[in-house]
Amino acid sequence: MILMALDHTRDFLGVGANPVDLATTTSSLFFTRWITHFCAPTFFLLTGTSAYLSRRGKSDSQLSWHLFTRGAWLILLKVTVFRCLALQFNFDYRTTLLLVLWALGWAMIALSVLIYLPRPAIATFGLVLILGHNAVPALSAHDTRARAVLFYYLVHFALIHLIAVVVCYARYGEVHWLFESPSIAQAPFTSPPGWGLSLPWVYLFWAIVVCSLYPLCSWYAGIKQRSRHPLLSYL
Repeated sequence: MILMALDHTRDFLGVGANPVDLATTTSSLFFTRWITHFCAPTFFLLTGTSAYLSRRGKSDSQLSWHLFTRGAWLILLKVTVFRCLALQFNFDYRTTLLLVLWALGWAMIALSVLIYLPRPAIATFGLVLILGHNAVPALSAHDTRARAVLFYYLVHFALIHLIAVVVCYARYGEVHWLFESPSIAQAPFTSPPGWGLSLPWVYLFWAIVVCSLYPLCSWYAGIKQRSRHPLLSYL
């Protein structure tokens, strides 16, 4: 989760150069992106691991409902609160990025059906997805800490975007670009002219984001620990 925040801080505050284009990137920029590319695959791995571990204390029907409702909730959260108040800062749905939360939500819904299959069939399905991934490019586009994780995910995007707004205002005297995403090429926001901080500044703001979120996430984890209200399990 900490490395993920570095990648998103670079996305919002860093220079626009493609970090994996060897013709234009630098070694520090390349490895900053390289070390963070493990994050999303790990989230999916842990989603499946969590589903497997949850099976020990639930019947198939209970686990199926658990996975289905949480998957549907992630999809709803992605296209409403997360899209408008954290990632893109606008309500212009002509351009909407459907990324990790969207994919995780549908993955959980798929798991809610797959759990009824024998384990060899589930394993075969997983191998087909992994080995056949590049054949379908158009489709590839419980403790209390768990995982204050969704809470952290939502809040860290909003905080990084807010920092970008502040930096933009300090630099240009206006911030309208940070609330505009008229096309995929200009999403999650439109880059102002000459936008982008050097990598040391990106690392500094990354440290600020992570340190700022630690007490907030600890506070929320404490709330989840003290209360077993079922609604809290959705965030």
